Amino acid sequence: FIGFSFLPVAAAKMENPKRNIPLALVTVILTSTVLYGLITFVCIGILGTSLSGETLPAAMAFKQIWGGFGYNIIIIGMLVSIGGLAISFAFDAPVIASSMAEKELLPSCFLKKNKYGAPYISSIVTFAFAIILVVSGDFMYLISLSVFISFLHNVPSILAMMKLRKKGGDTGFKV
Repeated sequence: FIGFSFLPVAAAKMENPKRNIPLALVTVILTSTVLYGLITFVCIGILGTSLSGETLPAAMAFKQIWGGFGYNIIIIGMLVSIGGLAISFAFDAPVIASSMAEKELLPSCFLKKNKYGAPYISSIVTFAFAIILVVSGDFMYLISLSVFISFLHNVPSILAMMKLRKKGGDTGFKV
């Protein structure tokens, strides 16, 4: 469920965001819930009590069904999913930082944009943090860290929204 929270970031570039953002959020959450529920059901059915001892339970369950091919399909799916999350972070984190700087929640240097309108200081800072994280641990550590960073991303966003609403500033529309 990590990536869906970045959908509203694209609202400024979207046609009819008041209708499309809630529709996209509900669709993504429901689709993810059904998909994860089915995968969990299959994993429990195949692995039973050995499920708790597996680090990659879906991959091991599909390995029992289709052998190495099933295992590889799940691993490739995980990599595509994590890659999508990384791309989402790469595009959205600088935009979020720039938006927070507009509301004076971050230093104004995060507002500086290049000739294409991209927030380049925010992008450089985000890239620097990403490089530090990439060299700081192994792949499984980075997966766990991405979940934790999503949590850290959501908490300040919620707190900033509460502060902005209290100030009476323009907070966009309510989803």
